[in-house]
Amino acid sequence: RHLKGEAFDIAILSDGQPTWDSKISVNDNSDPDYLEAAQIGESIGLVAGYRFKNCDPCHFELGV
Repeated sequence: RHLKGEAFDIAILSDGQPTWDSKISVNDNSDPDYLEAAQIGESIGLVAGYRFKNCDPCHFELGV
């Protein structure tokens, strides 16, 4: 889906550097930031890789 422009990846920044730690919470609340990003993406109709069987927390796809 990346090659068709129907998917993209994000990165959470920690101290100005990208981190792919799916459990990180740079805003210091109890929810991992990638989970919060997944919830935001899902709220606008995206499919969040965070929910995949093989979790891909950085990944989003257009909903079909």
